[in-house]
Amino acid sequence: MSDPKSDADDAVDALAQAHGLSRADVARAAAVFDAAELDRPARIRAIGEELDARFKKLTDPPGRPWWLR
Repeated sequence: MSDPKSDADDAVDALAQAHGLSRADVARAAAVFDAAELDRPARIRAIGEELDARFKKLTDPPGRPWWLR
């Protein structure tokens, strides 16, 4: 059975070599991707809330509830 850390190191090396990047660049990109994927549900929820608020501001007259438009 292979070592997961060794497999990850081999994958980083292969990507770096295939794309002419440094090993550090590939590792940094992977870390950013991992962080974004871990925070994805919260980010999507925040974007949805922001769009909802902007849409309500555009479509609703002041002082009138959005469900009565």
